[in-house]
Amino acid sequence: QFQTPKRSGMYRPKLRYAHQGGMNPPVIVVHGNSLEGVTDTYKRFLEGRFRKVFDLTGTLDPYVRYRRWFFTSGGNGSPDDELRAYLSNGLDSVLVEAVGPGSVGNGSWVASSVRVLDHLPLTADMHFSVWTSDDGSGHLLECGLDRFSVVNLGTVHVPEGYEARDLGVFPNPSSGTFRIDWSGPGPLQATVFDMQGRAVSDRLLLAPGSTELNVDLAPGSYVLVGRSGEPAPVRTIRLIIR
Repeated sequence: QFQTPKRSGMYRPKLRYAHQGGMNPPVIVVHGNSLEGVTDTYKRFLEGRFRKVFDLTGTLDPYVRYRRWFFTSGGNGSPDDELRAYLSNGLDSVLVEAVGPGSVGNGSWVASSVRVLDHLPLTADMHFSVWTSDDGSGHLLECGLDRFSVVNLGTVHVPEGYEARDLGVFPNPSSGTFRIDWSGPGPLQATVFDMQGRAVSDRLLLAPGSTELNVDLAPGSYVLVGRSGEPAPVRTIRLIIR
């Protein structure tokens, strides 16, 4: 059960139900009583509950892509409004783009692309958020966000002739059933990628010993990538499915 809003005057705001009211950007409509008393702090709490979380662990080289609209004009004095885009991995939050009155492309849709690994380690609790403010008095401010996506631009490279001494896969080639022999220290996190660097299997947690792996994939070449924790080296083995 989540915390309730604080009392405002004689009444405590009561939230009855919520539903989606729009997309690009997503809008959540909340219904209830005395909602004008909901504080900004509680609004941020609700945003954290509704915000989409995406898991990037196992992704080789993810990029966050989106299109943003920003325009500010009019009012008294020079416009000082802004738009900021943030990326978080659940532990740290970093500013990845700041847009102001002098930014290129204002008044039109601008495509942005952010390489996640340039800013944060990947986790299963990634967040992307956009913040804007209408500072000063009387300025016209327009902001928009559209076509948000996460793409993997990484590719898998297996050095020719490389063999991990503590990791073996048999039989190889196979019709899709492999026996994985892992003799390293502790569990091994393993993911199968295609040759374009896209994860094509769920993450596997392999204990030392032998584990059977069944994958329903089209015939071709794939790569098993294993990590036994930081800063242990990454182990890669090419898989051939007939």
